[in-house]
Amino acid sequence: MNALISLAMLAGFNDPCVQHNEQRNGIKIQTNAFDAKRCFITVGDSKFRGMEYRNYLFTTDGEIMVFNSLGNGPISTDTGARAFYLRPFKTSLGWRFAKNGDLEILLPSGALARFDREKADWVELTGGEVIVDPEISRHNQGGVEIRYFDGFVVDSGFRFGGHPTSRMDRKSNVRYRDGIECVVENKEVFYRNGDEHEWNLPDDKEFTAWYDQRCN
Repeated sequence: MNALISLAMLAGFNDPCVQHNEQRNGIKIQTNAFDAKRCFITVGDSKFRGMEYRNYLFTTDGEIMVFNSLGNGPISTDTGARAFYLRPFKTSLGWRFAKNGDLEILLPSGALARFDREKADWVELTGGEVIVDPEISRHNQGGVEIRYFDGFVVDSGFRFGGHPTSRMDRKSNVRYRDGIECVVENKEVFYRNGDEHEWNLPDDKEFTAWYDQRCN
C-alpha cells in the first residue's frame, strides 16, 4: 500500500480498489478495479426511476464522469456522458458514509464530493462548486457544471453515445483556479491506450509546465 493510499485510509476512507456494492438510504455505491492501475467508484440513486437517470463515476486518475440515461432508445441517442478531471493529485481516491448518512468521496485532488443521503444528489464540492440541474435532459450538457478553485479542471464536454474524451479529435477546456479558459485538442492532454485514454503528462509539475507554455 503506497503512502497516498495509507493517508486516505487512516482518515477513515475506504479503498475503492476493493470490490464492494452497497445501498444505504437513497444511495447506491459500487467500487472495484478496472485493472491493475485504475480503480473506480460509481454513485447513483438506489430507487429505480425508469430509464431516465444520472450516475456518477470517479476514478483513481482524477476523472469525474457524469452519465445520463435519457430513455429506452439506442445507446447512440439515449445515453450521454460529461467528463471532468481535477488536478493536481494530492491523495488517493476513497469513500465513506458520514455520521449523518451522506456519502463522501475523497477525490485524488484532495477535494471532497458530498452526496445527499436521501436522493444521492451531489450537493457539495470542497475547494470548488458543483451546480446540478435536477432535470435529465438532452439539452443541458449532462446537467452538471464544475468550478474548481484549488487547481486544474479539464472539462471534456458532453457526448451522446460515448465517452467525450475517447476521441482525440474532440476538444477539452482546461482552466486553472477557475481562470481563463484554454481550449485544446484531447490529444494534447491524453493519449489512447486501446479503448481507454491516459494522461500524456501524469506528473503534476510537467502538466503545470505544459499549461503555462500552452495557455498563458
